[in-house]
Amino acid sequence: MDFIIGILIIIGIIISFKYVRAFFKRLVFMFKLKKLCAENSYKLYTNSFLWLLGKTPHNGCDFYVETEKQVYSVKFLFIPYKSRGITFIGSSEYFWGAPGIKRTYKLPTVDYLYKMRDDFARKPVMPYLLLSPASFHIYYIPHLGASLKEVKRIGDLYFIDYFTIISQHRLLEMLEKEKQS
Repeated sequence: MDFIIGILIIIGIIISFKYVRAFFKRLVFMFKLKKLCAENSYKLYTNSFLWLLGKTPHNGCDFYVETEKQVYSVKFLFIPYKSRGITFIGSSEYFWGAPGIKRTYKLPTVDYLYKMRDDFARKPVMPYLLLSPASFHIYYIPHLGASLKEVKRIGDLYFIDYFTIISQHRLLEMLEKEKQS
């Protein structure tokens, strides 16, 4: 009986590993972000107490970072398979794996101006889709069924229509550089 319980625990750990890993990556990110905001006099505004999980009960962004020059409006996108890669199809869908059609998923429809503060109106709002944790390989194709020549390998900072795809590391790096400039 103890053997079966041990096997079930091991299976549970294996199945939940990607979620636990993502949670701890976001937790470390939160501490780094709060420290950076405190050091540089930036203001961090969250739209829900569940903002760290990326599962908010609304279609708005998860948090804002107000700097002296602009406002970063950020929504988390959970990346369970870091090594598989992610491919964005236009600005509305994505799928896991290298270029080749798998099951597609809809990108969340995000209101990047959700609960926007009145004093933000004087600054430009920069919408970001934060890959968390970031994938090793990020691709972009303009539409489903695009030829392999149309597939672009993109980095962790890429503008698509009305938002920018960004990684946690790159966002912290941008906030750090903004203070220096």
